[in-house]
Amino acid sequence: VLVTPCALGETGNDTGRAQAWSVGLRSFELLGFIDTVACRREIVEVENRSPLSALTRMGRLVPVSLGKTLVQLGWRHCRTQSLHFSSALHRAEGGFPLPQKVAVVGAGLGGLTSALALQLEGHQVTVFDGRRFGKDHGQGMDVLFADYAVEPMDLTGTWKLSPLGAMLALKWSHLSTMLPWMQMVRRVSSDAKRTNAVADARRELLAHSTPAWDALLGAMNAEHIKVHAGHMLVFASEREYQDFEPVLDLRQHHGAEPRQLSAQEARQLAPALEATDVHRAVLFPSGAHLAVPPAELRQRLLDTFTGRGGRIVWEDVQDVREGTIISWDKPSSVDDWRKPLETSQHVPHSPLQRKMTSQTVHTASGREFVFNFVVIAAGAHSRSILKTLNLEVPMVTDRGYGSTQLGEAGKALGLPVLFPAHELVCSPQAGGGVHCGGLTDLGLVDDASDWDKAKLVESKSADLIGQSKDANNITDVECRALLPDSLPVIGPIRYGRPNVLCNFGHGHRALTMAAPAAALITDFVARRAPRIDTAPFQVDRVW
Repeated sequence: VLVTPCALGETGNDTGRAQAWSVGLRSFELLGFIDTVACRREIVEVENRSPLSALTRMGRLVPVSLGKTLVQLGWRHCRTQSLHFSSALHRAEGGFPLPQKVAVVGAGLGGLTSALALQLEGHQVTVFDGRRFGKDHGQGMDVLFADYAVEPMDLTGTWKLSPLGAMLALKWSHLSTMLPWMQMVRRVSSDAKRTNAVADARRELLAHSTPAWDALLGAMNAEHIKVHAGHMLVFASEREYQDFEPVLDLRQHHGAEPRQLSAQEARQLAPALEATDVHRAVLFPSGAHLAVPPAELRQRLLDTFTGRGGRIVWEDVQDVREGTIISWDKPSSVDDWRKPLETSQHVPHSPLQRKMTSQTVHTASGREFVFNFVVIAAGAHSRSILKTLNLEVPMVTDRGYGSTQLGEAGKALGLPVLFPAHELVCSPQAGGGVHCGGLTDLGLVDDASDWDKAKLVESKSADLIGQSKDANNITDVECRALLPDSLPVIGPIRYGRPNVLCNFGHGHRALTMAAPAAALITDFVARRAPRIDTAPFQVDRVW
């Protein structure tokens, strides 16, 4: 009986898989469960990067009862090496795991990373979104990969009602709606125990950001658009530094390694700061940044997904309903496992598990689509879909304004520079441009954008790093979902709808969290143990 991982030749690292299977084969050889001479011959072929052909013949040697153990041994070693392949649930009858039909609701950053990650594991994925984005959509998106940013959003003290429009300007018309939500935010940041719990959960997720993004960028042939140059925080006075010091202490307590810089050292790293007031600076060496405009990353994800056979349906999703119980059909041949199945929900834990349920997606035009799994990754629009499932999530939105200036200003910047007192970040782009972002509006999903704030971003960045105010700039706004505990929602709706998964609420660190969150979604679809504890990210957690 043959036991192999799903899409063995399509995802992950062949050398890593060969090592994993080799460990499993040697384990059985040592235990005397299989013929030693034959095992050694197959181990040689596995280590020569031909795992599939070797395991095909090993199917005649490994007893059925031991096949699953062999998979588990290989999987355990593979996880140790931070390499991941698909589900370890296999059927003794056919031997091949079957790909799933998965719907992803939302074509933003969270939705497209989830769709591509699932596609790389061999699943048949369809993305739904009612908005046809323009080529510049997403310029307001974050451009920093900040794996050190473990703090809750209120810890910096930036929740201010300011007539001058500080970072988060609250509209008075929303006061009755927003006050209860802001009280929940304050409960988290004012309680040291809860603050540390949030920081622990964020650290666990962010720790997987680099390998998860490396895998996706590798599939896109776009490794060069992520640049590891570190992040520098600049403070114009000692007061500014002291206001931000609790954040620095929390980051350092949870594993970050910041480096203190003098004003002279800061200007050496970023010559554009020559005319800027710099009292002191802090460098986070692990930081990376996106070297292309944010809209280009989204377009690359979309092109890669569709280029690999992914489907996009440009329609809004009205609701997701559970279908009737359906039966499992055994594939008629070895090759059938690669064909999309209309009726299978997931690979059963045993040959006796024959009946499953389906998930039916209903669109605004009245069309219906049937899937095994549905991933709700619509960002700020996820709340309306969850309401149809009788789930209420305390979520609000903010709009982040961004501007990308084409030209040569970024060459003198050197690395991303953050100005915490101004809530502004300036990051160099490939070709010499610079991307600046900040100044957000806190409100509801249907609020109109304030384009004056985009102009204010340009003005502030011109004053701080000396870029031209008359340059050819590309501006846009990004609507983001915010949850009061600063943790995203990742995972299944456990009670009643376990095959409906959530992936939204990444807030201001959407870029950093998108790939590791997508990796967790692949774990749930494959019915394997998640790579981290997902209890803090459950949709039904205590707010």
